[in-house]
Amino acid sequence: MAPELIDPCFQQPDGGSDGVRVENRVYPCWNLEGKRQGIVAMSESLSSREGAMVVTGSAGGNSGESGRKPVIALVGALGAGKSTAARCLARWGGRVIDGDALGHEALQQPEIRAAVVQHFGPAIVRPDGSIDRRALGRIVFADPAQRYALERLVFPYIERRLREEIDQAQHDPASRFVVVDAAVLLEAGWQNEVDRIVYVEAPPAVRHARLQQRSGWTPEEIAAREASQWPAARKRAVAHAVLTNTGDPAELQRQVDLLVQHWHLVPDGQVCTGRDTSSC
Repeated sequence: MAPELIDPCFQQPDGGSDGVRVENRVYPCWNLEGKRQGIVAMSESLSSREGAMVVTGSAGGNSGESGRKPVIALVGALGAGKSTAARCLARWGGRVIDGDALGHEALQQPEIRAAVVQHFGPAIVRPDGSIDRRALGRIVFADPAQRYALERLVFPYIERRLREEIDQAQHDPASRFVVVDAAVLLEAGWQNEVDRIVYVEAPPAVRHARLQQRSGWTPEEIAAREASQWPAARKRAVAHAVLTNTGDPAELQRQVDLLVQHWHLVPDGQVCTGRDTSSC
């Protein structure tokens, strides 16, 4: 099934560009620079089709400063497969920035670690002295006030490192574009650091099975973590594209291939790297 490419902000019957109406709600549309020319909303009937990719916004890689590489963010529900989508993009030469790795890095900084332990107590410290992230998670995802306290301690460091990594990628001749894999990019307010947002979705049963297998989280832990993030509909509403990941790697790669081509993230005629396949 071929993906449907839609451009609601540029195909409105009245020719307007103020926003898109979905279920009696109007969402404004963003341009490539991420400025508030609006927020794009995807129709449920389109974005939920199995194996489909929905693309919004005009084609073209980057409308920012000359020579600047496009910065693409991946967001989505827990366990949707953002990291898998990032690997698919990396095969086209995208430089992937792992937001979760930056979170780990933040907790390894002596000053941040000391502040976290002082606030949350020694129960979150493992015998080797490192922070037990799962124990910390049980605390912060059970109490929004505690989560905000942790975010105040780690988010400034993560945001600074994110900007540094983006800058390094911009100057890396091997990078064709930049991919930011950051689960809480929207919740943290970092969307201005990127040019386009891709929402990765998967059925809840598939996501939960992945999370239980990968992280060992209980259904209660998954529910608590999901409650701390934006609802799926809200994330889809601010995305410029939707990738559906039902667990077939080839199908997800096919969607990514089409997205890369539709957005002209690489020069015409160039092919993806890192795998022996003819699909790109």
